Amino acid sequence: KYYFNYYDNYYCDVYYSQESMVWQSTMFSLFLTLFIFLLILVGTFSFTQDIDYLVIKPIQRMVKLVQDIQSNPLGVEYKMLGEDDGFVKGLETTLLLTTINKIGGLLKVVFGEAGAAIIAKNLRDSNMNPSERSKLNLLGPGTRIFSVFGFCDIRQFTDTTECLQEEVMLFVNRIAYILHSIVIQCSGAANKNIGDAFLLTWKIEETLSADQLSELADQALLAFCKSLIELSRQHEFICNFSTAATARLLQRFPGYTVRIGCGLHIGWAIEGAIGSNRKIDASYLSPNVSFTEFLESSTKQYGVSILLSEPFFQALSNDVQALCRLIDRVKRSEEENPVGLYTYDTDLSVNWDELALKKRFAHPPHPNRVQSTAMHKRASRRTSATRHSLTNHNGLSLAQLNVAALSHHNSTSTHHNSALAHHNSALAHYNSAIGHQPISSLGHISHNFESNRTFELRQLRNLSLEKGLRNISINDIESGIGGTGVHTSKEAPVIIIPKYNVRVWHEDIFLVELRNQVSDSFRRSWARGIEAYIDGYWHDAKTIFEEIYKLSHNKDGPCKYLLQVIADHGNQAPSDWQGYSTEADGH
Repeated sequence: KYYFNYYDNYYCDVYYSQESMVWQSTMFSLFLTLFIFLLILVGTFSFTQDIDYLVIKPIQRMVKLVQDIQSNPLGVEYKMLGEDDGFVKGLETTLLLTTINKIGGLLKVVFGEAGAAIIAKNLRDSNMNPSERSKLNLLGPGTRIFSVFGFCDIRQFTDTTECLQEEVMLFVNRIAYILHSIVIQCSGAANKNIGDAFLLTWKIEETLSADQLSELADQALLAFCKSLIELSRQHEFICNFSTAATARLLQRFPGYTVRIGCGLHIGWAIEGAIGSNRKIDASYLSPNVSFTEFLESSTKQYGVSILLSEPFFQALSNDVQALCRLIDRVKRSEEENPVGLYTYDTDLSVNWDELALKKRFAHPPHPNRVQSTAMHKRASRRTSATRHSLTNHNGLSLAQLNVAALSHHNSTSTHHNSALAHHNSALAHYNSAIGHQPISSLGHISHNFESNRTFELRQLRNLSLEKGLRNISINDIESGIGGTGVHTSKEAPVIIIPKYNVRVWHEDIFLVELRNQVSDSFRRSWARGIEAYIDGYWHDAKTIFEEIYKLSHNKDGPCKYLLQVIADHGNQAPSDWQGYSTEADGH
């Protein structure tokens, strides 16, 4: 505004509007504050992410790992963690967790399944009683468990050790690698490695049903059968020694091949730690474990690779029982009851690489074989009740197993007759299921043996292609044949055992060929011979065994042994014969 006065000097007042400037300044301050806030927020978030990634999460994983070890030491997957898991090499958290992983892995390997409870108990006690954290209580009372026990022994180990010297460790560990990998995949666990021998276990939970128990027993036998096959097939991997060691071995044993003897039994045992605070072994103590070792040692006497106890045989499914045969009954001491000995026949002279090629290039399955398999399944369902002698209607009764069949092989004076009837019933069920007719005389054995075996192998080779085309990569890895059908790599083979199905005994060409020396007609004739032997009619048994021995081209071990026993007693059963052999008879 301007004001004019004639009498005074001129002057004026000027007014400026700063509204826009204040507004701009305010907005600038506001945005600056927001920017600084966001910058601090992002910086804080980034910093906490690094802390969370490098410190907090690793510590949480360490705590969780220790808790998992505490609850189930064998169920933890011990693996080396990398940057993807938040562990950078050189950091303290990485070092700590790596150390825990290594210690946990060593505990799992050293203690095994039998020591899992010991580890878990000590970890729990240290949490519940802080004053005892620095103390270990490894030698507490054991735990009563039920299990299938398997015992394996390497043949000619003493002489092999002398030949291989320091390389014997490679030899044993390669055998253990194959054996343990198969047993683990067949629901078992490795327990003790005793130089040339291995103790394997298949623990029986109280909640197992009858069918589940049979499946577990089937898998135990399958593990040993597969181990025998793979130990023969992987000869190049196992016997990859220095030139000098190989020369010494072949000079002592020309054409050396790895052979093992196996025993399978089922019963109770005490699981726990054995030793002192300076050295302990987690293992099992029981007469049943000792009996398993006895079975393995008796394989040499009977000339077989696998021996099964009667309680274990009764736990098998009907389909697998039909593939085994009773070869003797023994009584080891006055305190024990007689028990039947069974075997699953094995022929380890098979050319497995050639068989792998035949399996790979087999023809499609014949419809009659598929129909036979369906009949077999229906018959199996009709007769499945026979397995329930070891179980109640709700599942496995451990008390019944302990009292009736497992702990001391309780049997009556006529037990051997019922065992024979049970075995013959299972064999008859199998024969009726696959369409085989009984024979009337020994003169038919040779023809039926060849025709049945040829037909069975031909149809199984046909079936193998159908399975092979659908799962060719898995089967290739399992057989180790690659693209040529022959495994030539000296690296550790990858052996994969598919999920168990009872049809594997009739569809796996390797298992069928493993028992190729024994046909169904052979088993029926053998059943009559062993029945006559146990009943004391040794003259009749001798006639049958001699005919069977000729048909086996003088290769059947049980036949040879029993003929020798009969001959040693003048072809007559002893006057005090009660249907079983005793310690005085060589057991």
